[in-house]
Amino acid sequence: GKLRFAYMHMPSPGRSHAREAAEAGACAGKQGRVWGMHSSLSLASPRIDAAQIATSAIDAALDEKALAGCLAHGDGRNGVEQDLKEAMTKAGVLDTPTIYFLESID
Repeated sequence: GKLRFAYMHMPSPGRSHAREAAEAGACAGKQGRVWGMHSSLSLASPRIDAAQIATSAIDAALDEKALAGCLAHGDGRNGVEQDLKEAMTKAGVLDTPTIYFLESID
């Protein structure tokens, strides 16, 4: 069988800058660099602030202009909103990290 790994942005409401970091991560995904951004932010956690998000974007080799455009247009926000909605309504996820094994993929 096959296993599919899905990453969903689920910022913790109790952490400052978590939402901003998640939105930047969603935008990094549009550049194919979500894992680089995720790794850099994870190493910095829990000391994530606006400056660290910018440093993580550089570490992940993101196109800074494209990142700024994505954030300004709300694409990152929309991606995070979609992930939150799907995780809560379809899977009942209320906290992270959460691991689910769903039906197999053919």
